[in-house]
Parts: sequence; C-alpha cells; structure tokens
Amino acid sequence: MTHERDLDKLEKLLKVLFNKNDRSDLVLVNEDGKELVFAQVYAVAEGNAVYCILAPRTQVSGMDRNDALLFSVARDGTLTVVTDRACSERIFAQYYRSIGGGYRENCSED
Repeated sequence: MTHERDLDKLEKLLKVLFNKNDRSDLVLVNEDGKELVFAQVYAVAEGNAVYCILAPRTQVSGMDRNDALLFSVARDGTLTVVTDRACSERIFAQYYRSIGGGYRENCSED
C-alpha cells in the first residue's frame, strides 16, 4: 500500500512540475515540520534522475530574495536539496540556456 501511495505522490508531483500550464506553488515541509512555499522555476529529467529548481516564496534563513534551490526528486516523490556543486552548476546552466541566457557563476570560491 505504501508503494502505491509513493507512486501516486510521485506521479502527481511530476504532472505539476512538467506541465507548462501549471505554475502552482509547491508547499514543502522541512525537518522541523515548518511549511515552506516555493515557486516552480525549472524541471528537467536527466537519465533516471529528475531535478527541479524552486524559489522560496517564504523567507528561508540564509537565502536572499532572488535565490533558488536545486532539488532532486526521489522515487517516492520526496524532494532533497542537491548539494553536489557540479550537478547544480550543470542543471542551472541548462536552465539559463533554456531561457536564452548565459550561465554566470556568482558563487565565491570556498
């Protein structure tokens, strides 16, 4: 039963992410149980992986107003922030190309 629920959750999420006419906000719940509202920016399937760029509509500690996060979509429909810098740069570059812009890294070196 859990597997079917996970597939249903995943299917619904993918329908929202890949429907160009559905720009609904997504409500995510963080580890503390707080609901955070995110705007959809971009979604892409790459091999067996699905990624989405989301921009917070609610204030997120440590983020500027115009920041966005890259998430990976798990098979159970959960979203996880991507921390791999190379992956993030690759997906953000795809996004910028898709909107006709160039990718410029604004990150300072660690």
